[in-house]
Amino acid sequence: MNKTLVFILLIFYGCSNNTSKVEQRRFVANRDTSITIIRNNIVITGKPTLDSASILSIKAKFEPFISFEDFKISSIYNGKKALLDSKSKLIEAEYKSIILNDYEKATVNFSGHYCLISYRCGAPCQNFILVDVIEGQVYDGFISENGFQFNLLSRMIIANPPDSLGYYDANCSYCLPEIWIWDETNKTFTNIKSKK
Repeated sequence: MNKTLVFILLIFYGCSNNTSKVEQRRFVANRDTSITIIRNNIVITGKPTLDSASILSIKAKFEPFISFEDFKISSIYNGKKALLDSKSKLIEAEYKSIILNDYEKATVNFSGHYCLISYRCGAPCQNFILVDVIEGQVYDGFISENGFQFNLLSRMIIANPPDSLGYYDANCSYCLPEIWIWDETNKTFTNIKSKK
């Protein structure tokens, strides 16, 4: 039996000691269609044989241990936007016109008084800078392969966010969601890992 299939089956059947939380569904129309099995927050889609060659996708549920609410900010800046420090060394020359144009149109969208401006840096690659709209100062972001999820009222960002149902591609080495927190005092991001 293929090592990959054995590994998947071990994850699939051994992830949870609490069987009351296990959700299990199987849909089979005929031998030529795909099936989907959901168990222990893992979704496997493939042909009915489910050997490693017939598996089309494996998705895992992203279950964050902290939330945007845990890093809620207390106020939102509503004043005039400062001019962007366009001479900042953090603005790479090849993206400068995109960033300047996006900042001109942007509104405060992160942690109360910042504009988070993201841009493509390859495929798959997405980067961003953070601009303090009060002072125009530019701060370095970090690279993600599949974008960012963030909001105006929080200091938290999820890099490589899951889909609308909370799942991500478990077969993709760069799709794992990551949680980052903005430190207002030090003006840096910290990657927060689960203590599990």
